[in-house]
Amino acid sequence: MINIKPYREMSLNDKRIGLIGLGRMGMGVAISLIRDRQPLVSYANNSRRGMSELLALGGTEVASPAGIARLCNVIILSLPSTDEVEEVCFGEEGISSVICDGLLVIDTTTGHPLRTKKIAERLAQKNIRYVDAPLTRGPAEARRGELNAILGSPDLLLADTCRVLSRFCSYVLHVGDVGEGQKIKLLNNALSMGVVALAADMVGAARSLDVAPNHLKLLIERGGVNNSLTQAFLKFAIERGEDPLQFTIRSASKDLDYCFDILDVPGDYQMIAAARAVYLSNVLRGRGNKTLGGLLDD
Repeated sequence: MINIKPYREMSLNDKRIGLIGLGRMGMGVAISLIRDRQPLVSYANNSRRGMSELLALGGTEVASPAGIARLCNVIILSLPSTDEVEEVCFGEEGISSVICDGLLVIDTTTGHPLRTKKIAERLAQKNIRYVDAPLTRGPAEARRGELNAILGSPDLLLADTCRVLSRFCSYVLHVGDVGEGQKIKLLNNALSMGVVALAADMVGAARSLDVAPNHLKLLIERGGVNNSLTQAFLKFAIERGEDPLQFTIRSASKDLDYCFDILDVPGDYQMIAAARAVYLSNVLRGRGNKTLGGLLDD
């Protein structure tokens, strides 16, 4: 674990920061940076969600990833998948289309580790530095600057990267070189999504047996399997208010696909395969854009 506090005390006056991806997490990161009085340049990518809020807070919009690369020496990526990362890096008017020696790209996307290593290698040929730093916790913590980052980075880039991460993270775990952060994140998400899938099955089974889900929730609160994820999901199953797990079924399916893909013998990991099948079947049934509570739909 890296002690992030000393990095918070270091100036970022030498950094011009850009951010690509203003979804719920990306917008939270943007707000934390702006609260730290960092001028921020952004590109909306496939969605303009969040751009109006960013502009109202004093951020600057540009028309392309290349436009950000021309103005900035640090670019943070907060994108849905490795597909989008590859597009903003190497597509028309992508980051790599600009001569920007020494640019640092901090990729917070939950991506595919093997493809990520290739991205890093291709960018290095353009003298662009790249690290992966997938994030845990949620949009609310992003806005408060209380995220966790799992950092895959050469030691040489730790100081520069941690100075930036310190503005929106309270915990940074350095786990190795590029791609290693995403491996850990995928395993973490596979466990989390598996727990949610099992909890959804349990709620369905309880109802079929005329067992009140609230009784199960009360029992679980006092047992060894109690955790905040299960409690949040069961609370939603009982009360049906706003889903506290603001993560889509499609994103969960993507993460499980990536996790399954990097395993040498995926057939040995039957529980990961079972969770993957649950989320994929829901995507194929048209539920991909629903949050995880959609697993409870009949």
